[in-house]
Amino acid sequence: MNKESYDFDMIIAGAGVGGISAALAAARLQMKVLLLEQADEVGGTGVFSSVSLICNFRDSWGRPITSGIHRELFPASYTHYNEKLVPTYDERDLKAAYERLLASEPTLTLWTHCQVSQVDTKDGRIVRLHLQGSRTTTVTAKIYLDATADGNLSALAGLQYKLGREGDGRLQSATATFKVSGVDCSRLKEPDIRQWSAIHSLRRELLPYYLDRKAAGLTSNPRQSITCFPYPDGESLLFNSTSVLDVDPTRPKTLIRGKEEGIRQAQ
Repeated sequence: MNKESYDFDMIIAGAGVGGISAALAAARLQMKVLLLEQADEVGGTGVFSSVSLICNFRDSWGRPITSGIHRELFPASYTHYNEKLVPTYDERDLKAAYERLLASEPTLTLWTHCQVSQVDTKDGRIVRLHLQGSRTTTVTAKIYLDATADGNLSALAGLQYKLGREGDGRLQSATATFKVSGVDCSRLKEPDIRQWSAIHSLRRELLPYYLDRKAAGLTSNPRQSITCFPYPDGESLLFNSTSVLDVDPTRPKTLIRGKEEGIRQAQ
């Protein structure tokens, strides 16, 4: 095991879109950056629980105003201003873009399958991180950034946090997204599912079948509607249409139960 210690200008925990964007921005300022990811691969929610849809804000003339690294990650969404097409992405392309951009920065170091296990502080400031996983070592930096999904670095540093909404602490329902390939679009009322009008039409066609299953007690999904988006190739669909209640990411047992329930609803 590697027992060395390392020093950086910035250490970022979490290699989802936030952590990756921050790491790229810092590295392009010639900062020595360490990006940590507890999973075996980078990508976070955008890759491993994709919702497919790209949200790019536009001005009153319909021109995209979301720029910077977002434009590098989703170049296809900036090639036209056609509001008829659903702006979506393929998570495999996004993962490839992440890997290409990260590899192009000489001052950026990426450690996957590596997470913060302990945080040393002094006078309310982080002075050292202890890591475990593919690297068992300590690291230091001038700046520490928590880009984890659940604020793990901040919690280990003893910072205050709030869980859930004010009043009752309830959390948003969890979602298991899933992809359906091999769709015979020729049988749909509007075959070109890349179009917004066709997606709305498809949802209307699917809804009676889904509601029939709910009425017959064949699904535990509490949602009353169907949400799906097309893949850019117009031949596959990404469904963001499940709803799992009472999942708390700080309680591992609820995550296990929630994953099992999400799979049941998807099937």
